[in-house]
Amino acid sequence: MPDILVLGGAGDMGSGIVRFLAEDEQVDKVVIGDISKARAQRVIEGLGDYGSKVEYLEVDASKKQSLVRVMKKYDVTVNAIGPFYYWAERIAEAAIEAGVHLVDICDDYEGARRVLALSEEASRRKVTIITGLGWTPGITNVIARYGSQQLEDTVAIDISWVGSAADSKGFAVIIHVFYAVTGKVPMYLNGRETLVDAGGGTISVEFPPPIGKVKVFYTGHPEPITIPKYISVRDRVTLRGALVPEYQNFLAKAFAKLGLTKTHKRRVRLAKLIYRIESIFRAGGKPVSAARVDILGEHGGSTLNLSYAVIDRMYKLTGLPAAIGATWLSRDRINEYGVFPPEGIIEPVDFIRELENRGVNVLEWSKGEWRVLKL
Repeated sequence: MPDILVLGGAGDMGSGIVRFLAEDEQVDKVVIGDISKARAQRVIEGLGDYGSKVEYLEVDASKKQSLVRVMKKYDVTVNAIGPFYYWAERIAEAAIEAGVHLVDICDDYEGARRVLALSEEASRRKVTIITGLGWTPGITNVIARYGSQQLEDTVAIDISWVGSAADSKGFAVIIHVFYAVTGKVPMYLNGRETLVDAGGGTISVEFPPPIGKVKVFYTGHPEPITIPKYISVRDRVTLRGALVPEYQNFLAKAFAKLGLTKTHKRRVRLAKLIYRIESIFRAGGKPVSAARVDILGEHGGSTLNLSYAVIDRMYKLTGLPAAIGATWLSRDRINEYGVFPPEGIIEPVDFIRELENRGVNVLEWSKGEWRVLKL
């Protein structure tokens, strides 16, 4: 029976991972590795009977050797400490030194790039790291792989997400949004990685109800970096996102244009301000988030447009995939060594079925409406 460590397990997304691991009857113990005992205790108390499987351990991730010693005690570690452009590489290095498998929910493109660069060393130490196994990236990558498997030739993969301010209370989430809308961000256009202006490329996308139509724009995420390395895509891989209510997109872009999000220190300073008055910004939103993946390609001489989506609470869309990945690693369902994005190592059909079994349905656009994907 595996023991799993969740770094940042007292946070907004991390607490979801803790919950889904604790609910898994094949997991013996879950340990919240965090700097805040008070927040961890609130998470444990909120789990009811499942809280008996969860313990707290004070962990300061900035102290590498101490972190390595802690990680060695557990079968698998899940990292939910953000922002990931700052933390992902450091924690991946500690996992490799500890010789422990790792899952993270890294949603920052530069963080993902740096973690992927550690693949050779991870393989040499017989360590498996799955980076970006959350909502987006994560579910979106697996859906992209599934959709491409239905085609003989994949021309384009366009990913869109919408997150509600009423669906998250995380400090690191605020920093991530500022990072994602700042400066130039990578897309895969005309068969090669290309930098585009964050906030540009606006289009309208229809998400499943109750969200509906939302204007989304280029944002910085790992999918355009990782997907072309594992899925043959002839033309493009794009990533667009937006917040609701829509006025928050205007504010985020305005902050970026004023230079308030240009550096890590500036992003942290601004995020602290927003975090203190968060209730104002959360007003008017719906506690639900979504992602959509559109895949254009050819099969049997015909051009096909395949569209898939997921919609639920953000903590569930993010935490459940990470929990599934951690348990798969602990049970040796994944036995390749190195660093991989989800589409590089997760078998789509089994993963989508496990999501469904635990309450998250992948939807397919069919006959003019969103229907649960039938595998």
